[in-house]
Amino acid sequence: MSILEYILLSGALTLPMMYAMHSCTFGVSLRLSRGLAIALVLALEQSLLAVLGLFLGSTLSLNMAEYDKLIFLGLMVVVAVRMIMSVPHKKKEKEPVVYDITRWGTVLLLGIARGTNAFLAGLGAGFIATFSDEVLSFALPVFFFTLIFSYWGVMSGRQQFPVHPRRWVLLSTVALLVITLKVAL
Repeated sequence: MSILEYILLSGALTLPMMYAMHSCTFGVSLRLSRGLAIALVLALEQSLLAVLGLFLGSTLSLNMAEYDKLIFLGLMVVVAVRMIMSVPHKKKEKEPVVYDITRWGTVLLLGIARGTNAFLAGLGAGFIATFSDEVLSFALPVFFFTLIFSYWGVMSGRQQFPVHPRRWVLLSTVALLVITLKVAL
């Protein structure tokens, strides 16, 4: 995968983090420095999980070289389905569970739960790339996009700015699938 493909993949993976953080901070009085610290912790967790997935994928790919692109395609479809299922689909549907992100334990667990998609994407990317060559190409964009989108979500939620999650998730899912098809086919 090229650097541009990793950057686009990282942006598509981390965009739903904006909505998650928006939901958690909607109307909450939160200092800007605290919001930045939360976004930094989430970015570290996402990038570490992406690197772990990349390492495991490149380790496992040694035994299944003929199925690498098919496994990558399958894992990215799973990630896309998970992203679509994570937002409410109807206006009358109840909002997702909102977590108290004023506690650090909750922030750490939320980062791990939200990092599952980054782990799966790293696992899939590990099947088509070598770990040593691609680790920074994947980890740095995941880190920076998560930092930006998390902080954006914290600030928009804090100021009660309306966000339409279906639009954002649809955009990121389409981008993810287009990149996946380009790489896998």
